[in-house]
Amino acid sequence: MRTLLSFLAAIGLTAGASAQSPMDIGLFHGEGNELEIRIHPTADFVGVFASIVFTLRWDASAEAALGPVQQADLIAQYMPVQPSGPVVVDGPYAYQIYAGFGMVALSSLGASLQMNEEVVLARIPVTGNASFAIVNDAWTGELAHNGDYYVSLNGLDRTGIIYGTATAVSEVDPAAGVSISPNPNDGRFTVTFLDDRATARDLRVVNSLGQTVRAERIGACAGGCQQAFDLSTFGPGLYHLEITTGNSTTTHRVIVR
Repeated sequence: MRTLLSFLAAIGLTAGASAQSPMDIGLFHGEGNELEIRIHPTADFVGVFASIVFTLRWDASAEAALGPVQQADLIAQYMPVQPSGPVVVDGPYAYQIYAGFGMVALSSLGASLQMNEEVVLARIPVTGNASFAIVNDAWTGELAHNGDYYVSLNGLDRTGIIYGTATAVSEVDPAAGVSISPNPNDGRFTVTFLDDRATARDLRVVNSLGQTVRAERIGACAGGCQQAFDLSTFGPGLYHLEITTGNSTTTHRVIVR
């Protein structure tokens, strides 16, 4: 990877280097079950976005899975991002490294990055529930993994900071029209009903021993009604939220850390 960057510098893609500043990266919760990777230029830039590397980390026990990278057409032309290898589980964490390489100047595409204007570099759909973070840690820092956050502009290292580092993607059950957020959580979470049915619902939270720890009833309401729960006094573990509507009951996992 670094060899390519040296090559870019050698062929003269360092023009305007004195005007370049670091580029930051952030992770945010997008629409629905989706992660947004955003970049934050700290100076205007129209040269070659030569490379980027970043790693997502989440709890391996969360049973979450990442979907294919989605990018806007223009961004995919100057910085296409894809997974670099498979998901790797190391101890309690799962890791996915992403990398991108560009060879086209943004100016040639009529594109530019503006100082302090965030750009959504990629969107990554998620199935399941987990809290994700872009990380530099002991695992990503190992030479064999080479997964620390890194950016090259015009072949030169312009790595900035990681901001907006952690975000929870919550379970959304389209069939039941239910969102649990955040999930995993610290015992405090909110259940949101997304469907337009105006009907009463009974909610019951059950621990791993089958004991009911919380029970609530929501009167008839259409989409958007919510119910907050606080399980922080019961400690970490796997809980199940049972939602009964008429004669129908659905069950949803809630992970408390």
